[in-house]
Amino acid sequence: MLIQKFKSLVFTNTSLKISDNSGPKKAKCLNIKKKKIGYLADILTIVIKKKLKRKKKLKKNILFSVLITSKKKKKRLDGSFINFDKNKIAILDDKFVFFGTNLKSLICKEIIKKKKKNIRLISFSKGII
Repeated sequence: MLIQKFKSLVFTNTSLKISDNSGPKKAKCLNIKKKKIGYLADILTIVIKKKLKRKKKLKKNILFSVLITSKKKKKRLDGSFINFDKNKIAILDDKFVFFGTNLKSLICKEIIKKKKKNIRLISFSKGII
């Protein structure tokens, strides 16, 4: 039970799925900004592991990203819980602005409350849960 509890969290060296259309598909977490464990709306430093050959937008392998969905259960103020099947991220550029032009997954309300910079990220998403 203890191992299952830690599988849902995001640590360093955790593999993550990228849910925008910027090119890469899988990444590995190198560092979490100012924390040891990553939760929703945290900024991560990632290294790209797998990317599409036809997309050549990204020149670097080490980038910033924001955690959009998490396997970890999150309790909301109304008493309900929310969790997702995969840990997904969206890539940010050096000024922490959303890099892609489309987001393939839904976004939690907690991202809106936590970060006011992510207005562009919210507008490109499919919806808000």
